[in-house]
Amino acid sequence: MDIRKLGALTAMSLLAMSLAACENTGSPTRENVQKGYISIVKDSLEELNAGVTSDAIDDYAACLVDATFDQLSESGLSALANQDFSEAFSDDDVTLISDASDGCSQYIEDSLDEAEASSSAS
Repeated sequence: MDIRKLGALTAMSLLAMSLAACENTGSPTRENVQKGYISIVKDSLEELNAGVTSDAIDDYAACLVDATFDQLSESGLSALANQDFSEAFSDDDVTLISDASDGCSQYIEDSLDEAEASSSAS
């Protein structure tokens, strides 16, 4: 596994553990939570300059929403939707997001593999 792939996967796991929740302002929609996940992941991966495609990030975020939406606390959902991490997620939220991230990471791995293959083919 190359260093960029390892860095991106590590960032995804660390992201899940470092998130913090905001005040409860009502239940956000699935779409808003997914947009929040997408923005968070894009910001994290841009810092790494990992070369992950937007489609892979969208698929990864959709996978995360499908795996977590019905089980996250309202404050956790709001934190993701609003990207406002002023307070800590519950331990259950962090575990849920971390487990989902592990299960959804294939989208990021596949994108990195494709980027690596096309750069080595050049």
